Amino acid sequence: MNIFNYIPSTTSQWLTVLYFFVSLIILMGSAEIISRKFNLKKEFSRKFIHIAVGLLVVIFSLNIDTPQPIIFLSGLFTILNYVIQKFNLMPAMESERKTYGTIFYPLSIAESISAKGSDNISVTLSSVLILYIFIAGEVAFQDQFINASVFALLFGITSYKLKLLTLDGSFATALMAILVFGFGGWFFTFPLLVFFISSNILSRVGKNLKNTFKLLYEKSEKRDAKQVFANGGIASAWAILYFFWGTELVFYLYLSSIAAANADTWATELGVFNRKNPRLITTFKPVEKGRSGGISVIGSFAALAGSLLIASTIIIPGYPIYQNTPTLLSVMFAGFFASFVDSFLGATFQAQYLEDETGQITERQFTANHIQNKLISGIKWLNNDWVNFLSILTAPLLFYIFLQIR
Repeated sequence: MNIFNYIPSTTSQWLTVLYFFVSLIILMGSAEIISRKFNLKKEFSRKFIHIAVGLLVVIFSLNIDTPQPIIFLSGLFTILNYVIQKFNLMPAMESERKTYGTIFYPLSIAESISAKGSDNISVTLSSVLILYIFIAGEVAFQDQFINASVFALLFGITSYKLKLLTLDGSFATALMAILVFGFGGWFFTFPLLVFFISSNILSRVGKNLKNTFKLLYEKSEKRDAKQVFANGGIASAWAILYFFWGTELVFYLYLSSIAAANADTWATELGVFNRKNPRLITTFKPVEKGRSGGISVIGSFAALAGSLLIASTIIIPGYPIYQNTPTLLSVMFAGFFASFVDSFLGATFQAQYLEDETGQITERQFTANHIQNKLISGIKWLNNDWVNFLSILTAPLLFYIFLQIR
């Protein structure tokens, strides 16, 4: 590899680098001044800078003929961001959690446009999919995507205003709605809506009782972007696949993913009402309510009911998918047993911490005072979001197995 291939070589390229550098310094300096003057939250300043930098990249990329300036700038700012974070030179860009996102963000831009950027598949695929729809797709699908975008925007704003989602969670939900509605249509969207609405209603039931366990859970009742993608990312992938390979099997694989997410959510939200303490799925010994890996009678029936609800969404008249009882039962049991996979992963591999102040076992890596809890079991990076994602990933496989042995 010749490093000089990634360095600007013409006057025009160097001027582009200079203009971009000056614009970015002005932007970052303005954000720092505004943050201090109006005492804004650090997270707001970070998001503002991230969005503005993305817009700058788009604007400047329209005025260059070769990738060298952006690749050079991205490498330069990777180093610069590291120095800024290391010595806390711009407090407005820092957050209470330790993150290297600002360091690797410019590097990912360089990777996505470089000759070695083929592994940055998410950026490439997203661009290709949208371009395909609006350049080579049929008019009906283009209209469907426009309707999906309007629906997603309204749905995301409403969910945020009702305090069902965090700000990043509402953005993630809007993106997922565009993908599912845009690629799958309304009959893909309806089961996802049922999951979202029913799970949020149940999260409000028995709120006082659930508040006694909130320190055990890693997340609050308002779902963030990671939770949204953990619960709906697999389903979104099936919706996209359906657009290119529109078979009923793909739809049922999609439906089983939603059924698994709903089953686990219902089990979590209703299992706390079991009169007796749950039992750990690996040993069947009693554990405190809210403990990862715990199962109960009410929680198990709730998982079955939640999965059945999603499987039943296609029974409504006019649904353009063939319906038969064995297939619907396969969807239901796939979602139901995937919730037990979730419990098993939670009991064995999910990170569990001990909070010294209270002596409680919790999913939280840090206390409310930002003190590091002690890891006592599981894999550090395998949190509840990963457990949800992996268990939902098993649901389509379980569905296919049940479909073969019915």
